[in-house]
Amino acid sequence: MTEFIDFLIDQAPMAGAFVAILVTWLFMEVMHAKYGPKSLTPSHLVQLMNRHDVTVVDVRDQDSFGKGHIRGAKNITKSQIDSKMESLAKNIDKPLVVICEHGQQSSGISKKYIKQKFSEVYVLKGGITAWRQAGLPLNTR
Repeated sequence: MTEFIDFLIDQAPMAGAFVAILVTWLFMEVMHAKYGPKSLTPSHLVQLMNRHDVTVVDVRDQDSFGKGHIRGAKNITKSQIDSKMESLAKNIDKPLVVICEHGQQSSGISKKYIKQKFSEVYVLKGGITAWRQAGLPLNTR
């Protein structure tokens, strides 16, 4: 034990940096878990849709949406989010899932719904690409 304490004293700047990084990382994880959207795999989304009345918001452009989207999804592009927020207000107590092409944009966009007090906000992990890879059906226009 004394060797460990001697090591920490000798390496104080490095040990301090490690502790600071660790605390920051833990803080970010807790904040994301508490205030960020929850991730769903395609199979978990199917289960959620089978058990609950879910609002699915697809934020891809209209051409991509027209080539294939999840049944019942509403196409609200990134630029329309703020203007169409009120139209989804009636669904504020229902689970809301935000979907993009690869799952990268939906996380940031979903935070707008969280700020508007939607009760349950999710993102599809991997986006519509993961949905396709899972072999799940898509509707087309």
